[in-house]
Amino acid sequence: MTLTSDSAVLDLVTSAGNGDVVPYTSYPLDSSRVLLGLVNLVRRAERDTAPERADANLCSLISPRVFRSLLNSLLFRDPATLRHSQRVGRLATGLAKYLGWEDRNLRAIQIAALLHDLGKVGVPDSILFKPARLNSDELRLMTKSYLIGVDLLEMCRVDPLIIRIITDSHHRYSREPGGNAIFSDIHQGARILVVADAYESLSNDQVFRRAKAHDEILKLLNENAGTQFDGNIVSALQRWIHTYGPPALDGTMNDDDSLIHYYQPASDAELAEAANFSHLFSYMQTLDELYDGFSIIDCSRRMLVWNRGAVKTHRRPAREVLNTIWKPQVFGYADDRGVPLATSQCPLEAIFATGSSYAATLNMTDGEGEPVSVELQAFPLIDRNQRLQAVAEIYRRTERDEASNVSPEVHALKMMASRDALTRVANRGELDSQIEQLLKKYNSESQSEVFSVIFVDADHFKSINDKHGHTVGDQVLVELARLLQHESYSGEIIGRYGGEEFIVLCPATDVELAVRKSERFRMSIQSMRFADYPSLRITASFGVSQVVNGDTVASLVERADKALYQAKQTGRNRTCHLMTTDARRSAHRFSTDEEEDPLRLMQRFYIGVGQSVVPKMAGFVEAHRAKLLVVEPGRVKMQCGQGTIFGMWGWTNSTRPVILEIVLPELLEEQRGHASRRGPNSPEAICVTIQPKGRPNSQAIFQNRAKLLMQDLKSYLVPCDRQPGMGV
Repeated sequence: MTLTSDSAVLDLVTSAGNGDVVPYTSYPLDSSRVLLGLVNLVRRAERDTAPERADANLCSLISPRVFRSLLNSLLFRDPATLRHSQRVGRLATGLAKYLGWEDRNLRAIQIAALLHDLGKVGVPDSILFKPARLNSDELRLMTKSYLIGVDLLEMCRVDPLIIRIITDSHHRYSREPGGNAIFSDIHQGARILVVADAYESLSNDQVFRRAKAHDEILKLLNENAGTQFDGNIVSALQRWIHTYGPPALDGTMNDDDSLIHYYQPASDAELAEAANFSHLFSYMQTLDELYDGFSIIDCSRRMLVWNRGAVKTHRRPAREVLNTIWKPQVFGYADDRGVPLATSQCPLEAIFATGSSYAATLNMTDGEGEPVSVELQAFPLIDRNQRLQAVAEIYRRTERDEASNVSPEVHALKMMASRDALTRVANRGELDSQIEQLLKKYNSESQSEVFSVIFVDADHFKSINDKHGHTVGDQVLVELARLLQHESYSGEIIGRYGGEEFIVLCPATDVELAVRKSERFRMSIQSMRFADYPSLRITASFGVSQVVNGDTVASLVERADKALYQAKQTGRNRTCHLMTTDARRSAHRFSTDEEEDPLRLMQRFYIGVGQSVVPKMAGFVEAHRAKLLVVEPGRVKMQCGQGTIFGMWGWTNSTRPVILEIVLPELLEEQRGHASRRGPNSPEAICVTIQPKGRPNSQAIFQNRAKLLMQDLKSYLVPCDRQPGMGV
């Protein structure tokens, strides 16, 4: 079968067997006929939603006939693209199954993989098969084509899960700047699809490069893990391949694939329909380039099509518009002077009355009640029997937003403005923007989801620069950022706050879970090794805080910074967090001086040179009936006060247990292999923290008891003044 066309007529011809060609169909290629093909596709999708028409193998995710038609369109446009999609589907479903996906979700990711390149149906050969890097205009057209493919799937009533996977797969794993989506919103199915797509593409020859070997592909995926790809999905792919061997990507289909009958060769009639789809894509691309949105209303005044451009122009979600009955008062039609139009003067009613096209500049009311000025064109969709089937409306805002037409070069500049130049993670400005978005979401939803901030600081980083040089120091920061990205698998946002400080923003994470994440980060950092510097070791300290009502970006980050300071002061290489009471006070009194926590007493002081802490503590332990919980070089933790045979009921204010922790920060650092920063005659720094075990009867009673304990402890340890000029 051969497709030929001129500027006005489309001829689909078949071979007559003797070398001649016989016309299959021939008709003018006008807007009405092209959009009628879309109307028929949508109606077919709606009819197939009936249970008796459903295909159990498709799990009601997509109309069987629409699915077959879309696959035929890919086959007609470029058989290699369909084969690529089939191989990606095999990879994506295998990887998803390995990760525990089942049943309907597994089928959804397979269908998403098969249709993720649907937008290529409308891409010209000069771009689709270009044997070189695409220029900025070509890249922009490719991006628009992908979006048009998603548009068509939505019009065909494809399940939202498939739409979500395909849409999210066209975002980079590291969230692009300037968007409204939160990074953690990228669906796991999309992350799987991106990795499967990249692996398949790299394993086969392309017009612009040769195929790469398996090990080389994995190396490239790992190098881009945490930025372009989800590092945990890449690791899962490696484990899957290590366990079951590299997948067969030879283009053959599995006999046990229940969708195999959808891949059967297309009939002549199906190929004719596929040819029309190609023109539908091209037409939708033209609409997307020149206008801001379009809709189609059938003769019963039912909203049949409402594309993403119409959603953006009118600020009305498709779910609120599709299948509803068109009502002029909903859209608030008015002329360019603001005078409301009578129902008979509205574009739709005018076309039903006259059968003629319509064009005017109108004021309409969007979904938020705001006026929007549009150039509106409307025209009837007439079938070949000259019957009116539907009306199409095309919208163009009089004040167009050109942001969607920015070139890749401008986009690259925006990326540079949001990324740290050294580590390529988010910079401080982007972090603030992301926290601001999460705060808005937290404050605007009645069932708001908490999130947490983790402040990370590399310990003794200056000594690395001093000993090994700034080049090595920079490499340590790059590796530290990469480790944080690889160890993040729940949508965390990693950013460099400045110097050796990083922030991990954790959506949908309370403080307890954030502390556990911090500990995982801390242990991984402690285990880092550097091939060129085998003796180099690093540790990091962590401060954690959870959002509370009334928080601002500044108060939330400041609270995490205070927790980090506490971790630094109590020995480094540890995680500290502020209690909920601390958080609430910090949010509401952020501008005041630092206050003490009523449920924690913490003091730092010094003891004289040569004093031994443990012998001096023996009398204190005996006097307060203390139970030692932790005894290690540089740290002692004990419970002062004990329960009675009556449990909690036997406690008095003077015997209620409290937890007392003593830390010698400098000794801890020396035990971890860091050079001592104090002179031989320097006093020993001690940090003491006292907290209640359980909930005390009152904060005042706890404070009184804690202060008495602290005073008694000092009588045993005998604090001294810090000598001037001595480092800590």
